[in-house]
Amino acid sequence: MSHGTPAVESRTSDRRRAMVVALACVLGFVLLLAAAGAWRWAGVEKVAGVGESVAIPGGTVRMDAIEHVEPAQLGAPLAAGSHAVQVDLTVSADDQAPTIVSAEDFAIEGTGVTSPIKASRAQPQDATVPRGGTLPVTLIFAVPDESTALLLTVPGGALISADHDDHPGDRLQ
Repeated sequence: MSHGTPAVESRTSDRRRAMVVALACVLGFVLLLAAAGAWRWAGVEKVAGVGESVAIPGGTVRMDAIEHVEPAQLGAPLAAGSHAVQVDLTVSADDQAPTIVSAEDFAIEGTGVTSPIKASRAQPQDATVPRGGTLPVTLIFAVPDESTALLLTVPGGALISADHDDHPGDRLQ
C-alpha cells in the first residue's frame, strides 16, 4: 500500500538521491584536500636544532654549539662582507659498523648563500668513528654577513638549523 502519490514519492526519492550524491561529492572533496595536504608536506624536511640528533648513514650527528669566532680561527683571510662561524658536532656510530665521517660531507646553505659553503677548517678533516663510539667534530665556515636562515646539511641530507642569529653562542652544558 502506498502512502502518497507516485509523483510525491518520486520527488522525495530524487531529493534523497541528490543529497547522497552531494554528500559523496563533499566527502570526496575533503578527502582530496587531505591527500593534497599530505602530499605537499611529505616533501618538507624537518629541521633539527642545537642539541637534537639527526640520522646519518651508519649513525647520528648532533649539533652541540654554534657561535661566532675570530677570523684568525678560520685559518685563512675572510672575504669582505663575511664572518666566521664555528659549529661543534658530536658524531655517533651505530652498533653495526664503524662510521666514516668527512668534513667534505657537511655544508652550510641558506638565504644569501649562492652555493653550498664547505668548511674552511675542520678538526678532524676525515675520521672513522668506531662501532658504538662517538667523535667530537669542529667545523668553521666563512658565511656572508647578510645570510639568514642558515642550515647545516649533513651526510644523508638531514638539516640542522645553523642560523647563528637564532642561537648566538648556544652551547650545551
